[in-house]
Amino acid sequence: TKAPHKYYKYGYTVDPRKLAPFEKLHDTEVFTNYIRPPNKFVPDVQTFMEKSDYHEANLSDFTSTFTSWNDMMTANESVMRQRGMSKWAAKALCMSIRRYQQGYLPDKFKVKAERQWYKQFKSNKDDMYRIVPDLP
Repeated sequence: TKAPHKYYKYGYTVDPRKLAPFEKLHDTEVFTNYIRPPNKFVPDVQTFMEKSDYHEANLSDFTSTFTSWNDMMTANESVMRQRGMSKWAAKALCMSIRRYQQGYLPDKFKVKAERQWYKQFKSNKDDMYRIVPDLP
């Protein structure tokens, strides 16, 4: 029979009536929210925004939305959106804040310029980028 109450009897599926609900702690309950302090490479919010703007989202325009370093480091994407940042800028800033918390220093480089440099080697026949162009 293929009655719905028997599907767990003949396979590897666990009986759903015997499963207890799992209790899970939130990460903030286990790990304390550590804010990495500014250093000589990024001493303030303005410098951090300028150096982490490698997606060219004009992050330095939104420097006035943060009152302090701790305010910037604790703000999430929805808070940034409520303060008037564009979605792309908020996402880029959250990503660079996360990387800074993990130990990577922000270093600006031009993503669009790098893409243009690779695009000059693009082959139309198979859509691959070859640094060494095809020889005649």
